[in-house]
Amino acid sequence: TKDIDLRSELIGTIFGTEKPFSGSFNAKPQDVNYKILYYNGNTSLFGAVGQKGELRNITMSEARISSTGMERTSVIADNNEGMILDCTVDQVIIYSASGTDVGILAVENNGVIDGCRVTGTVYTYGNMGGGVLYNRQRMIRTRIEVRLNLSAADDLTDKEQLYVGGAAAVNEQRAFIDECESNCSLRASGTLPKSSHAYLGGIVGSNLSVVTKCYNTANVEGGAYIAGIAGNNDGTNMQAEITECYNVGEISGIAKSAICGDNWQGKVENVVYSNEKGLDAVVFNTGTAHNLISSGLTSMASRGVFSGSFSDFDSNWLFMRGNKYPSLRK
Repeated sequence: TKDIDLRSELIGTIFGTEKPFSGSFNAKPQDVNYKILYYNGNTSLFGAVGQKGELRNITMSEARISSTGMERTSVIADNNEGMILDCTVDQVIIYSASGTDVGILAVENNGVIDGCRVTGTVYTYGNMGGGVLYNRQRMIRTRIEVRLNLSAADDLTDKEQLYVGGAAAVNEQRAFIDECESNCSLRASGTLPKSSHAYLGGIVGSNLSVVTKCYNTANVEGGAYIAGIAGNNDGTNMQAEITECYNVGEISGIAKSAICGDNWQGKVENVVYSNEKGLDAVVFNTGTAHNLISSGLTSMASRGVFSGSFSDFDSNWLFMRGNKYPSLRK
């Protein structure tokens, strides 16, 4: 068995919502991980993954997605209701000259995404971007390392919002993002209408549920409500919480913070962040904010500053050789 080379083909989506993928595909049946190379399309390869569908150990390397004219796009699946496990999207380039929203792994995650990794670059004029656009169930143990550039703000209509996050643009109610890592460069540019806001977070743009045991190490840059973990933590309709997370990335914007931009009736607690740039953990807070630990980068390179805030630190985290700051145990 060899790698699947798609460089000379313009491939359409394989499965649709009426007939989603409902089988099991493992690209690493033995000791060799077979790759899907040079996928060239305007949206995801697999399209829809049904509730019984399982994609495992798939590596899509150097895919090129040209999505101009598309409302939304992704690389693996538009809609996942099954399992996407231990999959990699490596060195992808996604480009759109129109208002395309980009979820790199999936547009909508109504199932489980576990143990995945993403690297690449995204350029779009859409107003949403992330590892997924909408996380509605669970995203766990996933690492996102992309340059994500949105230039949509000039095109936003009145009261529209801009959501950008490393793991997800929006984490919906009753959904979970846990043990995820962001080493992204997130950037949104343009001038917003007065009633619109830009919510950018190293992990999630807008959180309406649970974000726990996640961390951000890269730069987030944009307009207002810019933060290392979540641009917005909205607990209006149910408990939204950010717990046991840390940030060492640089944050640039108007209303910028180390952990959460706007904690609207949500909960932020047991978090650690760098005080090198003098940022607060939360800019706007109408909820609960407790045990917010500000620390120098030197102190964050040892377990002491974390062990008092993170439950069972040694079981969940470790200092790996070559990494300054703690990583999650897999």
